[in-house]
Amino acid sequence: MVPYRLEKFFMDMMLQPPYFHKLLDRVMETHLEMGKEMIRRGVDMIWAGDDFGGQDGMLMDPKQWRDIFKPRMKYMFEEFRKVNPDIKISWHTCGSVVPIIPDLIEIGLDILNPL
Repeated sequence: MVPYRLEKFFMDMMLQPPYFHKLLDRVMETHLEMGKEMIRRGVDMIWAGDDFGGQDGMLMDPKQWRDIFKPRMKYMFEEFRKVNPDIKISWHTCGSVVPIIPDLIEIGLDILNPL
């Protein structure tokens, strides 16, 4: 099986939106269920992440991030807080994501790593 590489990921994002969104929704659903189960078992912080930045800035236009990733992250954070309103959410992303830091705060992120 050929690995799903970053180049293919970005090509699918641009050229195959229905497939791409279905893929992201499936990944989100899996992570959401795992996170909710960990919260039910008593963890006090969820650590998640995706690399949205590189050395010179974001890997995609911030508008694309806002359209594609922000709603899914917001939904996950809301669902986690339905299980435990006091849960802390930490997000790791490599590279510079300065343009979306206000968005991350807006959707309820508590900790941004590696900041």
